[in-house]
Order: sequence, then structure tokens, then C-alpha cells
Amino acid sequence: MTQTGRLVIGGDGEIAGIASIDRGALDDTLIGDGGKLDNQIQIGDGLSIDDHAAMAGCLGVAGSSRSGRWCTVGVAGMIIGHLEPGDDVGISAGAMVTRNASRPGQYKSISPIEAHSEWLHKAPQIKRLAKLAERVAGLEKKPGLMEKTS
Repeated sequence: MTQTGRLVIGGDGEIAGIASIDRGALDDTLIGDGGKLDNQIQIGDGLSIDDHAAMAGCLGVAGSSRSGRWCTVGVAGMIIGHLEPGDDVGISAGAMVTRNASRPGQYKSISPIEAHSEWLHKAPQIKRLAKLAERVAGLEKKPGLMEKTS
């Protein structure tokens, strides 16, 4: 397929060495004013990086994503396609963005390496930990209940 879009870099934008940036397939790939891209980054086609966003090295961003103003992504981060980390969003190093992060603030997502079978067992449980902690706190408030079970 012929790429008909362009790569457009705003004023004071910086791209470090060994960065691979695809020009847009249909729409332009945009790097806004003051946008900063570090070394060894892969940017997919049609990405829009808003003003003053910064992305650290060894980063991969799939096409047609859009980052907000002052969005930062740490080293070795990943953003899958068609997602939008919003304005004033910080993505931690090594995080994989699999859904939109629209509220300002810091987002983290990283897990140490482990065997696939262990990960399959633990991952669903980790998502339920907050609700489990609330249930336990509620049970601890009921007089005498915890003493009977121990």
C-alpha cells in the first residue's frame, strides 16, 4: 500500500538517533511543538504526539494512537494501536498501555518475569485483590467473627 501521509514535526521538536518513525499511511504522523523522542523508538504510522509530549528510549507505539499534551512515556514502554494517553498523563517505564488513560496522573503496569503457567494463575487474582481487601476489612469490623475462624 502506498503511504500518502507525511511526517510533520512541530517547532522545537526533537528526535534522537536510531528512531524509526513511519509516515502516515493515509493521515499524517504528527509530532507537536516541543515534542521529544529519545533513541531507539518505533513509531507507527498516523501517530499524533501532542505538544510537549516526551517519550523515552526503546519505546514502541503502534499506529493511529494519539498522546496528549505533556504526556510522558518511560523507557521500554509500549502503546498498542488506536489508544489515547491523555493530557498530563505519565506512563511508567516498561508499561504496556492496553486501554485509554484519559485522566491526568501517573499510570504503572509492570510485572516481573515468571513461568507462563504461574502468570495465568496469578493475573486474575491480582485484579481481585482490592475487592478482597475491602471484604476482609468489613469482616474484621464485625465483633467476634475473626476470633471464631482462627
